[in-house]
Amino acid sequence: MGTISDGKLGRRSFLEYAALAVGAASLTGLAAACGQPAPAQPTAAPAAKAEPTKPGASGAQLASQAQAPVLKPTPAPGATSIRFYTWTAAANLPNWTAAVEAFMRKYPKIQVTLEHTPGQAYWDKLTVEYAGGNPPDVIYASPLDCGRVGNQGMLLDLTQYIKDDKYNLDDLNPVAQKPYMWGGKIFGLVAFTDSRITFYNKTLFRQAGLPELPQTWDGEFSLDQFITYCQKLTDPSKQTWGFVFESQSQAARMTWLFGAKYYDSDDYPTKAVMDSPEGIQGFQWVQDLVHKYKVAPSLADNMGGSDPMFQTGKVGMVWGGFKSAAAVHTVIKDFEWGVSTIPKGAARVSNVSPNGFMV
Repeated sequence: MGTISDGKLGRRSFLEYAALAVGAASLTGLAAACGQPAPAQPTAAPAAKAEPTKPGASGAQLASQAQAPVLKPTPAPGATSIRFYTWTAAANLPNWTAAVEAFMRKYPKIQVTLEHTPGQAYWDKLTVEYAGGNPPDVIYASPLDCGRVGNQGMLLDLTQYIKDDKYNLDDLNPVAQKPYMWGGKIFGLVAFTDSRITFYNKTLFRQAGLPELPQTWDGEFSLDQFITYCQKLTDPSKQTWGFVFESQSQAARMTWLFGAKYYDSDDYPTKAVMDSPEGIQGFQWVQDLVHKYKVAPSLADNMGGSDPMFQTGKVGMVWGGFKSAAAVHTVIKDFEWGVSTIPKGAARVSNVSPNGFMV
């Protein structure tokens, strides 16, 4: 961890502290999701509603259409100012705001402006501001987006800073950190390691005479059991579904349960191998959930996404991560819900979906 002296903090050191602070705040949301009371969080100031970006908009227009900062401290004499830029789900913003406020209380000479822009507008704004010479100091991105903007020259190589501070990368999840490093350089530090779990409606399970799902990684929960449970939970007369897909990418990841892979190598891929027998079997299983077993709506009929549908109380199971926990735990009042593992297929697997901070 970088040290702070005379109230000064380098961009790279802020990266580390912010990663730990926001990560800790996210755990508060998860604790609440499991039914445990969480400390009250400060409410973030509402962001101004962004106007749609018009085709051919100039950089100035894009900047004017961006949302107002979620958190903008009053400038303090002699303080270092940092712009911290995120696209996180709106439901997560109270935790982000609380983390940044806690950081500034501990280091009052560091003033952090937290800016939030969702969706593609985040990357449009970043591109325009970088081209204009006024990019944010710290950004939030997945490995895919880190690689894209890093290869465009937008990111600072953190390798020397990490060496100078003797920062131990072993403190980070190695699988999640790996995609932020390439070509002998380090372009980001992983902040979140989001792994999918099963969210299930305990009330519907009891009504269907089903047992609660296991609470351990090696608990008994097979794909055959998953199908059986979905069939018992699905009732067209009550408009209830056994399962709802989160996204197209989740449907593709389901093939991993059958031993499929996207590419021939995780480190240096040369070709896609989703047409393997395992991949074909996995995609057929996904199709069967909709068309054979009729226990899940198609993605086209996925009315508003898995989180909103789960909140209605008419869905038995969804697979999601910490964002799902933050989205559901504050609004569900009419039924009891819990979490479990992803069912076991050819192997017990779950995806790692990291997001991290870059300078």
